[in-house]
Amino acid sequence: MLSRHSYKKSRLLHNKFKKRDFLIKKFKNPYFLKDRMPRRTRAPRLKLALGVLSLLGIVIIFLIHPYFLINKIEIDGAQTISEEFVKNLAEKVMSKKRFLFFNGHNIFLVDLNKIKEEIKNKIVLENLDVNSKSQRSLQIKISEKSPKLILQSNLINASSTIANFFSLDSEGKIITEANKSDNLTLPVIIFEKNPPNFSLNNQIISQATIEFIYFLNKNIDKVNNVNISHFLVDGINERVINVQTDEGWKIILDRQNDWQKQVQVLNLLLQEKIKKERKSIKYIDVRYENRSYYQ
Repeated sequence: MLSRHSYKKSRLLHNKFKKRDFLIKKFKNPYFLKDRMPRRTRAPRLKLALGVLSLLGIVIIFLIHPYFLINKIEIDGAQTISEEFVKNLAEKVMSKKRFLFFNGHNIFLVDLNKIKEEIKNKIVLENLDVNSKSQRSLQIKISEKSPKLILQSNLINASSTIANFFSLDSEGKIITEANKSDNLTLPVIIFEKNPPNFSLNNQIISQATIEFIYFLNKNIDKVNNVNISHFLVDGINERVINVQTDEGWKIILDRQNDWQKQVQVLNLLLQEKIKKERKSIKYIDVRYENRSYYQ
């Protein structure tokens, strides 16, 4: 039998361990509450999804809304080139879809590099700038190359000869198609033999030949009222230049011989030997230093 003292001691120990077990059973770690985990993770994911969808919606509005479509093209710097022609080139690019779906006129999607490329493929320019900084407007700034010569290309068909004209720059490259009537003060050249390929930006004549033609155009006009119609060039051998006069006869010159001396010889021949029979001759050859020919 237990004494009263032993019994009390046993009860105290029992109650102590029972309370300790009760505390252990009731203790819960909040980090492992399964029923609360979804509540803590769903809200951020939902907010992120809503944010992405909202941003995507705003972007789509900017890309498809008609308000953001270019409705005006401004051309600055055009002198001899048709503004309408340049606008049509830009419209050709913008009329195509961007990324298979979006409108090519969209201010944010317009392909500026493609527009530049299209213009450069059709026109040779000194400078070209294309931008869409202003709202709903496309600005195209061009700086034209100054034409130095007019090339006349004679196309012969079954019934007639069709003359096409091109502008050449100081390097002898074709700038664009031209009208002879628009450049009456510029020298005209025709390839009498071996014509090259008349394509845009193709150099068809050397700079040395251009300088020689300019010298002749300036100085021969002063010799006894000789009016130049055009210059005849050989596409392979540019050394010899034939000058066609309005009277129908030619002057044959050599680019690699003394320019000034050849003009002086021509002057003497016209003044002293063939002054009265100019209209009946076929040519005057002044290429050689100590002798000249005419027929």
